Amino acid sequence: MKKKVLSMAVLASCILSFHGFADARTYNSNNNQQQAMQQSKNAPIVSTRRSTENVRNNADVYKPKVNSNSNQKPQVNSSVNANQKVSANSKIKPNVNPDNKVKGDKKVNPTYKIDGKTVSQKEFDKKYKTDKKGNKISAPNKSENKTVKGVGYEVVNGKTYFQGTQIPDNYQEISIYGESVAHKSQAVAYLKANNASPKLDCSPEQIVNIYWQEAGREGIRPDIAFCQALLETGFFSYRGDVLPKQNNFCGLGTTGSGVKGASFKTPELGARAHIQHLLAYARTSVPSTEIIDPRYKLVHGIRMERGLINNWYGLNGTWAMGGHYCEKILAHYQNMLTMPISKKDERRDTKKAKEKQSMRERVDKIIHDKK
Repeated sequence: MKKKVLSMAVLASCILSFHGFADARTYNSNNNQQQAMQQSKNAPIVSTRRSTENVRNNADVYKPKVNSNSNQKPQVNSSVNANQKVSANSKIKPNVNPDNKVKGDKKVNPTYKIDGKTVSQKEFDKKYKTDKKGNKISAPNKSENKTVKGVGYEVVNGKTYFQGTQIPDNYQEISIYGESVAHKSQAVAYLKANNASPKLDCSPEQIVNIYWQEAGREGIRPDIAFCQALLETGFFSYRGDVLPKQNNFCGLGTTGSGVKGASFKTPELGARAHIQHLLAYARTSVPSTEIIDPRYKLVHGIRMERGLINNWYGLNGTWAMGGHYCEKILAHYQNMLTMPISKKDERRDTKKAKEKQSMRERVDKIIHDKK
């Protein structure tokens, strides 16, 4: 009897334990589900698709994979600046070709030669490109490589250069009128240095004397007028349409395509016609000598309507088509000034200086006596 009662007690205890375990599992399961539901309600909704902003802000997205044991460099998009903010509406221009290559029909990123040193566009704009006052000016046309102190017109450190020659700072204001600064001996030396056998009906000394006489009579600067003749005739080599026998020293009447232009019997008349043509541009009154310039009336009439030209810079685009006509003339003039001066010219300069000093002293004495 006791054994039977004990067996039933054990069985009851097992049954109660089984039900308690099942209830605990059910309770824990229900509790976990409730907690999960509660967390899901409080958690933010996350999209499986990354937003554009998150992608932009994640630096790892743009980092290329590089083998740490190799020398491979990461491939970076050259059209995107590292500090540039990317947006859907931004227009990104590719970087300038760094190898000075041709892009279409234009060269990009030009280089410059300055005193034998190759200078990049950036360094040129920063250190060298200035106006006459030393202020920075805009960069030149990038469609071609330019050479400073070489071919063409450039401004470097406030100084103007043309074809390798520094021209006067005030070259745009140099008047057609005035006395000569260069000496006759310098003009002769400059002609002979560039053409030992000029095709002239006179000697180099004679043609220089002719220009000083004809220009001086009308008040035109003889040294620069002579430089214009050197430019037009190629140091009297005549490699264009004009022939040496024409004595046409300034291209009068030449229009290209074999048109030879005007002819004059003597070098004196050729130089006189040249000076008269300058007067047609620059002066209201007629020349002091008989007009032999065949185009004087036409040009003078045009200038009277449109305005006279009093400086050499005004001849750009008027006397000859194309730019830098004045700069070419004044480059010759500056080179002429580097030629040696003869002792005769030095003595003449000394005499003139004494005469001016004496005149100034006499004027000062007269003013002092009146006081």
